[in-house]
Amino acid sequence: MKKQFLFLLAIVAMLFGCSEDVLLDDYAKSADENALQSEMLKENKGKAVTKTIKMRGYGSVEYTPHHISDEGMQVYLATVEGHGNASHLGLFEIDLTYYAVYIPIPDSDPIVYTYWPVSPITGIQTAANGDQLFTAAYAPNPDGSLHFMYNNGTGRFEYVTGYVNLFFNWSDDFNWENFGEGEITY
Repeated sequence: MKKQFLFLLAIVAMLFGCSEDVLLDDYAKSADENALQSEMLKENKGKAVTKTIKMRGYGSVEYTPHHISDEGMQVYLATVEGHGNASHLGLFEIDLTYYAVYIPIPDSDPIVYTYWPVSPITGIQTAANGDQLFTAAYAPNPDGSLHFMYNNGTGRFEYVTGYVNLFFNWSDDFNWENFGEGEITY
């Protein structure tokens, strides 16, 4: 009898310890997540798999003065356009944008300046058939590579997730070439 009373007391405490808003929010979130997961399974016929993605690309960056930061630094809008070839994507075009500041590279002798991202690098990779991958990267890694994350897309890339690590070679006139690999799930 005593164990039953304690068990009942624990259940009552849990019910009254949660507010209705929390319960409704959790229910709404789980309903949304279930609907999204159900939709993903329909699209992928329950067969979403993770695959290696490899790519090579080339293009250019244009830096346009945009605004002065609160710290008094000139902020530039970087517009990246490029082309490439990737497994699971084929021939593609890439369009990226981000904000950058022009700063000296630490410990460079003589002093060398570079455009350093101060916002996420966001963009769209478009396959020849029009299917798109939405991508974002943040500050470069210590080895100079960029870790681009894939999150959603259109066509066969709807609900895609994944990443690719890209290594860049830059010319003095802001042209670039890159190569890299990662994983993609769709």
